[in-house]
Amino acid sequence: MKFALRPGSAVAKLEQLIRRRYQDKGHPIASAAHFAFYLDGKVLNPEHVLPPTPSKIWYRMSRSSAEVDQWKFSQYKDANNQPIPPELATQLVQAIDTGATVGELRRKIATFMSISDPDRVLLVARGGTRPGQLQGDSWVVSEVKRHWLCCWISYHVARTNAYAVINGLGRRYIYHPESHYFYDGMSVRRWQHHLDTRLFRNVRSRGKTGFNAHWSELILTLDDTRVSKTTRVCWGKTYEVELPGQTAKIFSTEEAWLLPDETCSVCLDSKNLSLMAYKIASGCEHKPTICNACLGQWIASELETKMWNRIKCPECPKPLQFADVKRNASKSVFKRYDELATRAALGNIPNFRWCKSAKCSSGQIDDVRCVRFKCKACKTSHCIKHDVPWHSGETCEEYDKRNIQKKNDERASEAEITKSSKKCPSCNKAVHKFSGCNHIT
Repeated sequence: MKFALRPGSAVAKLEQLIRRRYQDKGHPIASAAHFAFYLDGKVLNPEHVLPPTPSKIWYRMSRSSAEVDQWKFSQYKDANNQPIPPELATQLVQAIDTGATVGELRRKIATFMSISDPDRVLLVARGGTRPGQLQGDSWVVSEVKRHWLCCWISYHVARTNAYAVINGLGRRYIYHPESHYFYDGMSVRRWQHHLDTRLFRNVRSRGKTGFNAHWSELILTLDDTRVSKTTRVCWGKTYEVELPGQTAKIFSTEEAWLLPDETCSVCLDSKNLSLMAYKIASGCEHKPTICNACLGQWIASELETKMWNRIKCPECPKPLQFADVKRNASKSVFKRYDELATRAALGNIPNFRWCKSAKCSSGQIDDVRCVRFKCKACKTSHCIKHDVPWHSGETCEEYDKRNIQKKNDERASEAEITKSSKKCPSCNKAVHKFSGCNHIT
């Protein structure tokens, strides 16, 4: 609905206009009905003055003021929206009041209905600012009410394996397809588009999303194998999803308000789940209990005291691979790690040599038939045979001859010094007497 209001109009005026609009359409609203208005997630009082600029204001209508914030539950396929069993409703309300997540609500409903697989339970937000499936197992249900203004949740028990599990960023999401996609099949390409629009771009509490990745950039793997966009989704399976670039951090930031807090086992601070490490090493089989900040410091410390390829998980003996360090380390630490890893990899290439110039960090594969190395980056040359800067004006044989003569001269000088001098009894330096007494101190 759109209304043009005079400056300084109160919220109560908006209620009058809504009632009149429904009245004109032949759907009068009972006088006892109660309206609640919201702007940016905040409740507006009836006497509150509306903002002078165009704004989107949400409203909720209930039979009485007592029912405004009461939870309502129904079965999704029930056209009449009949109430669910009172026992189940009581259990769900108590769980929500104690901070239950979507996954915990699934399990409670499954237990009440004697269903062995709770992932079959589909939860749907009805009404509010973001109606639709509640996919995230870690989402705190009370936050859905506070930010999405949803007090009505419907559930449905899907057929066996009529869902797909998505693991990503350390969180778990359940996707339930429409029935025709389950029976007729769904391409991975279309599923990627659904995930992009219905999940990754749709978790912000309000405002425009900053998630800017194209749906085709979502990387899905099944059993450690990347799936093709043209294949069909295997329902009942668990897929791993990887978000490109900075979009993983953007999504985590936008999802953070839905997530619970956990305690870091290192700093002992309570951190939002989005700030906790979700995967330390690729081979880890445990759930991380360390926050991102502490894990980054751990990697930096290990890199200073150990070989670059001997960094291990702080919670188990599994080694960190290149992708693990890139995901968990700071940019500066990873840059240092990348340099060490690159130098080690290049060092294993036959005939690869580093430039000897102190001002150059380049290297190249050299021709083994030539003893002169010339850096393509800085143009500096050095002798491969002698591992010294290039001896201009003489061949290697002439360089050897000159060095042999130099060494012979040095040995002769040392012999003459030994013959004509004595060692100092204190420092063992050779001392030559040219005047004075014979006493040495």
